[in-house]
Amino acid sequence: MSTMDTLVKKGTLVDNKCVLCCKQGESASHLLFHCPTVAEIWNYFRSYVHMDWVMPNCIDLIIKGWRVKNLSTTGQALWKVLPTVITWTIWRSRNDLIFNGKLFEVQQVITKVKAQFYYWCKNLEALEGISLENVKSRWGQFFVI
Repeated sequence: MSTMDTLVKKGTLVDNKCVLCCKQGESASHLLFHCPTVAEIWNYFRSYVHMDWVMPNCIDLIIKGWRVKNLSTTGQALWKVLPTVITWTIWRSRNDLIFNGKLFEVQQVITKVKAQFYYWCKNLEALEGISLENVKSRWGQFFVI
């Protein structure tokens, strides 16, 4: 993953600042999990299941700790996919900002996460008969018992 810190290590002269918050150096951990801008995205999705935790440093620990009790059967199946969809969408949106000049707006990225989630999971039994618009507008319904 070519974050700014990786480019600096390779000898490329760049200003190693996170393009989203401009406060810290851009490492994979900061960009995908700990940047204050990105934290808003993670918090949005965790709020639907009342999950309160300290964000780990790597995706392996997030996946291991990404467990919530009292989810519907559908919610349990879908919840497992969400960290991967969130990190993928953040990375793509960051690249759109850097390489295509597109804005990185939290609400827009949240919508993109829901759409990506739908396209990755639409063939799962858990989403059978559910439209993209339903996923976008009624996100919370998939996780309640």
